[in-house]
Amino acid sequence: MSFKQSILIFATSLTLGLGVTITPLVTENSPVVIQVSASSKSAALHSAYFYARSQHMSKRGVYHQLISKYGDGFSKRSASYAVRHLHGISWNRNALKSARFYRHSEHMSNRAIYHQLISSYGDMFTKSQARYAVRHL
Repeated sequence: MSFKQSILIFATSLTLGLGVTITPLVTENSPVVIQVSASSKSAALHSAYFYARSQHMSKRGVYHQLISKYGDGFSKRSASYAVRHLHGISWNRNALKSARFYRHSEHMSNRAIYHQLISSYGDMFTKSQARYAVRHL
């Protein structure tokens, strides 16, 4: 197997931000063939789970990350589908984890944390989620 084939195997089922999945097919003594499938809704959902679970983003924050040209660049339709189908995410817990970051890393006051959490330029959590987070710091 060539180095080029090894690199492409490493990228097996790599989901790109544009909702395209690349799956290389490698057979012995043959050139590498790449299949591309465009399932933007499932790709958007996969990205949404990543942002919600590992980045502790708000629902609105996830949506804006998915549609942003500086983010994933999904269509509004795919992003809406993804956000509507996120299950098992505690938005209160995400707000609390973000609040803890601001407290410990940025040394922000409760009032400043609350405003950061609800800001449309910040985390975009709901007021209820932000109140929960600040109460549980």
